[in-house]
Order: sequence, then C-alpha cells, then structure tokens
Amino acid sequence: NNITILCETKAITTNNLLASSSPYLYKQKQIHKTKMWLFKRKGPSGFSSSSTAEEVTHGIDGSGLTAIVTGASSGIGSETSRVLALRGVHVIMAVRNMTAGENVRDAIVTEIPAAKVDTMELDLSSLASVKKFASDFKSSGRPLNLLM
Repeated sequence: NNITILCETKAITTNNLLASSSPYLYKQKQIHKTKMWLFKRKGPSGFSSSSTAEEVTHGIDGSGLTAIVTGASSGIGSETSRVLALRGVHVIMAVRNMTAGENVRDAIVTEIPAAKVDTMELDLSSLASVKKFASDFKSSGRPLNLLM
C-alpha cells in the first residue's frame, strides 16, 4: 500500500510525484533519510510529538499529589513514574513483576533522591490481584489524584 506524506526535501525514494509545490507531496512506499516537518511541527500547546515528558511538565509542582502508574516496571510506565517523581508527585508503581519494579524504583531514587516512590504488586489480568491492590492502597490512607 502507498502512503501519502508531506516532506521538506526531495531526497526520498518515491513511486509517484503528486504535486510539485513546496512542501513536496509524495506518494511513496519507502523513505530514506528524510526530515518530515509534519511530525516536528508544534501544536497549539507549544509541544510536538517529539516533546519529552520533562519538557511538557516543566514548571509543574506535583507536591501533595499521589499517582498510581500501571505497567511502571518498563517502557512508558517507568518513564512516567520517573517524571512524576521528578515533579514531586508521590508515585505508586503498580507492577506485575516486583523485582523489575524495585529495580526501576531504585533507579528513580538514585537519580532523584527526594523522590517518593513505592511499588505495589498488581496484575490487571487477575481480579483477585486487583482487589488486593485496591484494598492495600485504600488502607494506606493516601488520596488518589492520578491513575495512569
């Protein structure tokens, strides 16, 4: 299948040139080393798809907030936990693998010594695990401000 994209350069492999105005509109199957301005353009918020979580949250004080972050032992969940902790949020990392979760928590606390980060076991595919997590969290007496 062909894909239509906007590019700011002609240095791409194309099948058919659809328009010859700038920026160039190409119908193509494969792109080689081209900078696509469409994905770098900032939106009304001032951020783009290449903006980082640190950039987006700059200047936000999350002190006094508590967040539960699911899937926090890897990927976007661990980065979300790190940035929330950086902004002062008390982060509850909800993880299936406690060892992996503790490793991420330790890395966050090493980078951000004042971080308030806890790990709790949660397997969203198990209703018993969800009930235990909810009961344990409720008994902690903490408010829940963010659930991610």
